[in-house]
Amino acid sequence: MTVSRWTTVAAAIVGGAMLATSAMGAQAEDRERVKIVQQALKDRGHDPGAVDGQMGPKTEAALRDYQQKEGLRGTGTADADTLTRLRARTPATAPSIGSSATGTSNDGMATETRQTK
Repeated sequence: MTVSRWTTVAAAIVGGAMLATSAMGAQAEDRERVKIVQQALKDRGHDPGAVDGQMGPKTEAALRDYQQKEGLRGTGTADADTLTRLRARTPATAPSIGSSATGTSNDGMATETRQTK
């Protein structure tokens, strides 16, 4: 079977479009996670600025302040230790930090939640 140059080009374009769509979905999930972190910081008296899903300088400063007050390394990033600490103090009715509405766990594996009565 001979694969033409145009078939290869078309496959590359389709594959690139699929990757771009996947990346856009991941970016939306990341923004949602940042919003959850921002709200958790705000709930604890730290000022991340607007809860907009953007990891800007105010969010980084709020994270750094929270980390230092909690005895964590003040990196200004939402690292695993910080997320664990924030999650432990998040009300049960709040969305989970480190997961998303699309059903992924902290390790990126698909999850399924069932309600029991």
